[in-house]
Amino acid sequence: MNEEIAKCFEEIKKQGHQNPVLIGAIPFDITKKSSLNFYANHKKITQASSTINSLKNRNNIEIINKSLLIQRQKFEGTVQLALDAFEKKKVEKVVLSQAVEYEFNRHQEPENLLAALLKQNPNAYNFVIPVEHNNYILGASPELLLSKQGRIVTSNPLAGSRPKSKISEKNFVSQQELNHSEKDQHEHRIVVENIIRNLATHCVELKVSEFPDILETSTMLHLSSEFQGVLKQQAPDALNLALELHPTPAVCGSPTHVAKQFILDHEGYDRHYYTGLVGWMDAEGNGE
Repeated sequence: MNEEIAKCFEEIKKQGHQNPVLIGAIPFDITKKSSLNFYANHKKITQASSTINSLKNRNNIEIINKSLLIQRQKFEGTVQLALDAFEKKKVEKVVLSQAVEYEFNRHQEPENLLAALLKQNPNAYNFVIPVEHNNYILGASPELLLSKQGRIVTSNPLAGSRPKSKISEKNFVSQQELNHSEKDQHEHRIVVENIIRNLATHCVELKVSEFPDILETSTMLHLSSEFQGVLKQQAPDALNLALELHPTPAVCGSPTHVAKQFILDHEGYDRHYYTGLVGWMDAEGNGE
């Protein structure tokens, strides 16, 4: 894949485009097909731009039906299988997920869905990316797996969460629970140690928060740690660094290969791009 990416960047540059970018999505299971798109030109826009403001003024979306892809009995059975695996010391952590299918009142262009995400999650990493068969993957994530600019690398993993309330006193209680919960702190530490283990070999310097902070979104409270490192001269590009971290224990479990196989065997649906990677990279290997 690395040779193909380098070749595509080179061909675009030969055509006179000096700032090409790769934007794409990589599945949870990297043995599945990825969707990587090259663009000869790109423009960076900000939250205050007219493009973003025009999106935010789109019409509201009406949901007329929703259904669970994994029924409650099946999900609870998978949870019990995970508990049995814990008891037998086969796995330390497994992150199970549920999928919901929504039906809208009418056809929605991806821009309309992105507008809804921007309204609901103004401080998140909102994205819409074309994938195969004229489909799109859309989302809003508060988490930054990795950013690389020159030799500076950063990461902001999240693990350990509570729902956010409209009542500040309840949020204070939830924050205290997260700060003192042995379970949540342990799960967060697993993620932090995994990132340290994978990034440290590529860095001459790597710093991480001494204790996790609380990151607030519009709906959730998360334990959050921030990494900042200086990469070695011959360190991999942003995409390959991200692939070394993926999937993190925050979306998969630990040990990674055991937890991932448990999910593939028992979860009951194909995650595909969900809990995968989305992002961009330029021809110099910088990206997020």
